[in-house]
Amino acid sequence: MKIARLHGIVLFFVAFAIPAASYLDGSGRLAYSMFADIAESRIEIRGEDAAERAFPIAATKVATALTGAARAAMVGADHFHTGPVHRMMRMHLDDLAGAACLVEPTARFVTVRLVERHDVLATTQTFESRRRPCSR
Repeated sequence: MKIARLHGIVLFFVAFAIPAASYLDGSGRLAYSMFADIAESRIEIRGEDAAERAFPIAATKVATALTGAARAAMVGADHFHTGPVHRMMRMHLDDLAGAACLVEPTARFVTVRLVERHDVLATTQTFESRRRPCSR
């Protein structure tokens, strides 16, 4: 009987308390969120040259510097597409800026913006990388 009670307590914390508490910091990282939400998203990549003039960098061009799932996610990502909401993409915008630096030789700085919306009529939610310097 003591083992069953212990299993119940562990189950409560692992299945409910810890995932729910992870929303307190706003991330929900420990919750069951994989494919829990569908939205439209696009990536906007902006480079700046030595004179600080801004210019767009195609997400498909950045994909050439990536491999695996990251490459697949970036191909065509400069247009809204429907799919699961990926918190990983939000967490790695600075890394995408670094990849953009690799494929765009004229860029001195790069900023990556992820734009999400639940449908065409919804307001957008934007996540942005820091203004990353490209080492040349």
